[in-house]
Amino acid sequence: AALKCIEYGAQCVYIVDSAGGMLPWHIRDYAVALRQAQPDVKLGFHGHNNLGMGVANALTCSSAGGDVIDTSLQGLGRSGGNVPTEQFIGALIRSGYDVPYDPVAVMQAGDDMVRQYVQPISSLDVTAGLAQFHSSYMPRILSVAKAKRVDPRRLILAVSERDKLNAPLSLIEECAAALEGAAPPSALGTKT
Repeated sequence: AALKCIEYGAQCVYIVDSAGGMLPWHIRDYAVALRQAQPDVKLGFHGHNNLGMGVANALTCSSAGGDVIDTSLQGLGRSGGNVPTEQFIGALIRSGYDVPYDPVAVMQAGDDMVRQYVQPISSLDVTAGLAQFHSSYMPRILSVAKAKRVDPRRLILAVSERDKLNAPLSLIEECAAALEGAAPPSALGTKT
């Protein structure tokens, strides 16, 4: 997909973790593959922080030659939030990067302008990251979960087992019906 975008004239290709469920080695693998295929194209990263991996993923992309890293003050953003600028700048400095920003001034800006708008971590957002489920489908999940009286977190997991990219209402309702009356699993997953 990245090579097609470059053929169409893209000058920067982004690795995008919209669900906040990627891990550093996923970012590294994508970045290395792009750099091998097209070493001259700019590389960007846009991550969400559903599993708390936003800064680690952004730092991984930077170390793999990333040119553009999206961040936001206090991590303000959809779902689990974006990569927090304050934390990313601190991680860059600790990693030896020459950062042209005053970290204290950036932290103060976040405290003054954004902190009041940042929500605490939601278990629904963590579940979305775990399942790699895009939060744009959350209204459907919540509506069906309420109507069918099933746990929306379990519904997210069930839907994502079937399809990580699309969540049509019919699939959500089918998964909710399967969850009705079912005993919850003892664990979310096992390592194989």
